[in-house]
Order: sequence, then C-alpha cells, then structure tokens
Amino acid sequence: RTAIQEVVNLNNTGTQLAKSGRLDEAIRLFEKAIRNMPDNSTINMNMANVLLMHMKANGKSDNYLIKVRQHLERIQRLDPGNENFRRLSAAYENLAAS
Repeated sequence: RTAIQEVVNLNNTGTQLAKSGRLDEAIRLFEKAIRNMPDNSTINMNMANVLLMHMKANGKSDNYLIKVRQHLERIQRLDPGNENFRRLSAAYENLAAS
C-alpha cells in the first residue's frame, strides 16, 4: 500500500469509529493520518469534528479546544470556501464560550 492509501484508510476507519461513538480511537487514527498528511483539509475537518464530538460527550478540554482551533485555522488556510468550515467554527465558538 502507498502512503496515500494508508492515510485514506486511517481517515475512513476513523470516520466509522466516530460514527459508532468510539471517539478516542477515532482521534488516535486521525492524529496518525494528520502526521502523514497535515495539509489535507478533509482529515483536518474530520479531526476538528471528532474533537468537538468528544467534548460534547465528555466535557470541555482546553487541550482539545486548542487543537480544534489549530485544525480550523489550517482548514481556513487550505480551503477557505469549505462549506463545513462555518458549521464547525460555530460549534467551536459555542463550546469555547460555554
């Protein structure tokens, strides 16, 4: 398998884990995928989303809030027109303010 295929696999598996509520496992896979492809907006989006899901389920974490902000900043730089960016940014703002 190529490195790209491996990252796609990590992302797809992470997405499935997140959908089934296995958020900690999903976070670990997305972290690995991002290490290999830091400038992929889809993986950054999925990571920001799963971190927000984790905080909604388990309570706010300063560490996770910082990570979400970093991923959102990266998405904004890489893909400024991304439709999901506004939704995730609003979710981040709501959680950070709570």
